[in-house]
Amino acid sequence: SVAVPRFSFVHQGDAAPPLPGLNRGTVQRSYRITVTALSGGESDNAGAANATTPLWDSGDVNSSRCSQIAYAGAALKPFMRYQWTATWTASTGAQSAPATAVFETGPMAQADWHGAPWLTGGQVRYELTLPAGSVVEWARAYVAAVGCHSLVVNGRVPSPDLRGICPWPVNGKNIRYQTHNLSALLWPGTNAFGLLNGQVMASRQQALMAVIVVHLRGDTTPMIVTSGHDGWMESGSYISGCMESHGLNHCDMHHDRVQQAWA
Repeated sequence: SVAVPRFSFVHQGDAAPPLPGLNRGTVQRSYRITVTALSGGESDNAGAANATTPLWDSGDVNSSRCSQIAYAGAALKPFMRYQWTATWTASTGAQSAPATAVFETGPMAQADWHGAPWLTGGQVRYELTLPAGSVVEWARAYVAAVGCHSLVVNGRVPSPDLRGICPWPVNGKNIRYQTHNLSALLWPGTNAFGLLNGQVMASRQQALMAVIVVHLRGDTTPMIVTSGHDGWMESGSYISGCMESHGLNHCDMHHDRVQQAWA
């Protein structure tokens, strides 16, 4: 979500062969970092086949730094995947092989939530229809919840399983979001999203907002759906009726009359 990510690399991996000419006292003389946007699916290997024109090429920088190197290229876009490559040159003149990794961006500004409103139902359901014959390149759900939430897509939990993992509120004002990988869970036709909306570690009314981003093969613009689109259904939670039955304005997991739902 940051416009200027920072990059770090290590000089020697355990599985890599030693760089020739690395004697005692050898140091890094320079480094080079490049960043390119990626096309293609999440299962595609990063490389020249699905990498586009470089957004940033640091050139050969005379420096011993290998940590927290700030990005200085063209503006990154939200909901994109990027490949970055690092090489370094030793004081002996020996150069490392390129090391490559992939990172992605989520919502980077308030506008990237596309006006998504807060939903306050204990249970939330939505059906997303993808075109017949479409192929999902990669897809994500970004969910911000005041308390905690659990997401199921087509009856399956996105991996890694984040159920019960709650982002801690920041100063009681800001809400962190979680990113869910949906690439392997979606198919052409109707896809069902189910959300449980919790109140763990929060004394305010339960609420969540969501943005679903789907990149389809052959489409340069992703499909974006928010919690403000028509078709979202809300109801009370089937887990705990504490708000109604006990007159509480929030569900406290330490209250002796509230079910330990998230346990």
